[in-house]
Amino acid sequence: MNTEESANLTLGSDLSPSLSSTLPPAGFNEAHQLHLRVSCEYIDRMLQRIETVLHSEQTGSPFSRYRMDISPAQGRVLEDYVRRLRLQLLATLAWQRIQIPPPEIPATRSIATDLHFIQIALSELRPYSMRGCGELSPAAAVELSGIVSELSTINQQMMRYVKNELQESLRQRIQKLSGDGQASILLERIEQVVTEHGLVEFRPRMDLLLARLENATFEVAVFGRVCSGKSSLLNALLGMDALPVGSNPITSVPTRIQHGPVLAASVRFGSGQLTSVGLDRFRELISEDGNPGNREGVRQAVLEMPSSRLAQGVVLVDTPGLGSLAIQGSREALAYLPSCDLALLLIDAGATLTLEDIGTLRLIHEASIPCLVLLSKADLLDEPARRAAVAYIAGKIEEQLHISIPVHPVSSRDNFTQMLDAFYEDDLQPRFQHSHTLRLESVRNKILRLQDDVLAALRAKVERIQAMELGSARSPRSEAWLEPAAQETIDSLLLHAASRLATLSRILEERILHLGFIAPDLVEQLVPQLQEQLRNNPAPSFPELTAKLESLVHREVSAIVELLQTSVGQAVAEVQQAGRELRSGSLPEEQEILSLIRDAPRFEIPPLLATQPASLGPGYTRYLGTSAVRRHLLRNLRLHLQPTLHQALGGYAAELGVWVKHILREIQFSIDSFADVYRTSLQEMAQPSSRTENTTELRSAIAMLGD
Repeated sequence: MNTEESANLTLGSDLSPSLSSTLPPAGFNEAHQLHLRVSCEYIDRMLQRIETVLHSEQTGSPFSRYRMDISPAQGRVLEDYVRRLRLQLLATLAWQRIQIPPPEIPATRSIATDLHFIQIALSELRPYSMRGCGELSPAAAVELSGIVSELSTINQQMMRYVKNELQESLRQRIQKLSGDGQASILLERIEQVVTEHGLVEFRPRMDLLLARLENATFEVAVFGRVCSGKSSLLNALLGMDALPVGSNPITSVPTRIQHGPVLAASVRFGSGQLTSVGLDRFRELISEDGNPGNREGVRQAVLEMPSSRLAQGVVLVDTPGLGSLAIQGSREALAYLPSCDLALLLIDAGATLTLEDIGTLRLIHEASIPCLVLLSKADLLDEPARRAAVAYIAGKIEEQLHISIPVHPVSSRDNFTQMLDAFYEDDLQPRFQHSHTLRLESVRNKILRLQDDVLAALRAKVERIQAMELGSARSPRSEAWLEPAAQETIDSLLLHAASRLATLSRILEERILHLGFIAPDLVEQLVPQLQEQLRNNPAPSFPELTAKLESLVHREVSAIVELLQTSVGQAVAEVQQAGRELRSGSLPEEQEILSLIRDAPRFEIPPLLATQPASLGPGYTRYLGTSAVRRHLLRNLRLHLQPTLHQALGGYAAELGVWVKHILREIQFSIDSFADVYRTSLQEMAQPSSRTENTTELRSAIAMLGD
């Protein structure tokens, strides 16, 4: 048995068995050998427990079970005995030539399992889980929610580290960057210092900044009415006939068109993962002809293309369907507007500017998204008529919205693509380059602020060590120290922000659960509109009813999204105030965090609700008065619509819940990337870290980062 095999038992690596491994088995059968191996394994586990006791003071646990009555010298003697006993155990196993099985459980799996159990324990501390212990006052419940949220934050960051960084570390990701020059070099230096000096509170911010450097995309949302030539134009722009032409698009399926080494397509059904599909199948799923009423439940479509015009990070986001909401000027449509860098609205040169176009432009403008108008099928007009059409549309937009939006004539026809090429080269590409430069500059500035914060943390450590060496609990002259009242204010702000987000999560969960059970209320709200229709037409227009139904659901969802935005904005403001009180040079940016609230799933009327039931009308009750008609219509709607609507709302609520949880996780991570740094600063003021450090190493790190 060799040394490497022996080490698999974790009995030590410096092995020299005192008995020869060439001795005969001495008549042991398999049961004897199994008993011997299991006993040796048990003894080794007891030795591990002894080592845990000897090193318990070094863990810094506030709940240590052991009162250390062993001196350091005595501990070293005991460790020597443990080592000798392990060596003899190995010799005993070697005597019977028993092979020690290799470790089977990955350390990451074990750690992740323990972290999940910690998360469960923390969830049992939340106010609603402690009701069995007695009622909590509202103030105590709010404070407890914040405390549990702060604990959960650290645990979740550790879980994220185990899941992601142990597979590919921040340093490995930084080393993969190219073309970012000093930004990646400085980030690598910061990572080295943060790792060497245990400044884990800065890792989330580094993760966010690195993600910004890795993601150099320029997202362009493309809007256009049916038959506006959008698919043909996109195919011509990208030089490939990948999108279906001549079919009505599904108005609720956003399609991302991005660069890839080969032509490939994938779709997401419901809230599941993206699934690869063939190109023909992809075309079916995103067309009304192949997937009428989106009966297959496609929620997102992604098309990768080896187009040179996408190679530098341009992503086209096809967002049909917003227009049908925009014509109402409805505020809830903003909940479905994706966050993007530029919006393009296509208008058919053979048609004219409509209220639907104006409504879409208004929504885009209110979302603060830069916008361009493309006059498609411009080949239908001669040059003078083309110039007149451009001037007319630009004038109408300025007249209606009081904003100036550039209008570009374009065409997908072979002999006229020079207009499309000119638009790309003269306007779209420069905007991408400019955006990329601005984004990179923004990240560089954030990295410099991160550098300043890390330097401040290192200098504070030096000052605290010097103060302790002088026998003072703190140094009143230190800029890293605040009065207790100021510390309490900062702690309260951070606690309120954490509590706000924790409470928000619970409220949104309840609101979304309620959304799945509002079918009876929605059906009842349809009755007045149906009665109004019947006064003018004995055969009511069912499409108008379904549009009303969609609008009612969108209103509910809009209220949920608005609550999410408002509460997150308030939490960010509290963390910003904490940072200012702490005199931090880096504060979370509200707009950047709110931009994470994007791509909410849309509710779509199920296909079974898209056809009018024959018995929907009032029948003979029309002769019995208004109340009788109302009761009859309500009974019919409940019979024909309510069951299917209830099922559709239940599925949608589940999907919306998944989206909200994902968004909240990202928002929490972004906010806590700053709040955790502030909390650590407060903890260091109250109780300096027990981590063994010396001022020489700290000053060396300061000098390296300060260069």
